[in-house]
Amino acid sequence: MQANAFDAQYIPANDTPWFSYGQSGCEVQLIQADPTTGQWIVKLRGPAGGNLGIHRHYGSVMAYTINGAWRYLEHEWVSRTGDIVQETPGSVHTLILEDKSEILFLVQGALEYIDREGRTLAHEDWLSIAEKYREFCTARGLSPVDVTRPRTVSRDRVAVS
Repeated sequence: MQANAFDAQYIPANDTPWFSYGQSGCEVQLIQADPTTGQWIVKLRGPAGGNLGIHRHYGSVMAYTINGAWRYLEHEWVSRTGDIVQETPGSVHTLILEDKSEILFLVQGALEYIDREGRTLAHEDWLSIAEKYREFCTARGLSPVDVTRPRTVSRDRVAVS
């Protein structure tokens, strides 16, 4: 079936494995990496004190706190279970988990990891995170799910009352 812009797309959030991300005990589960829009969707989890280094976003990000509590070192708020955080393009921050946490991120475009002086350490985008996912699966003999495509597309129907 050929998909069109009005079709509903089902993307399971639990059919891919978790893999290590960064150096502080955090893991991610890649849900989707869209080569057309550059959007990537991941869940991040980790222990209290887990963190991601300083990074800058090229696009906007929406984050939903599934459980736990986390914050950015550069801000005074703490996002707790059920909270939503909206990040603007160009924002720079350092994520730290206050409690054992799980967060859903919808990332538009790339992010750039930087050091304290603002020098680029690494870039992450839909392609690089998809490559990390595939490498993780290959190293463990797992068959990777194609996260670059919706798992199911279904035509909208007119509801019958």
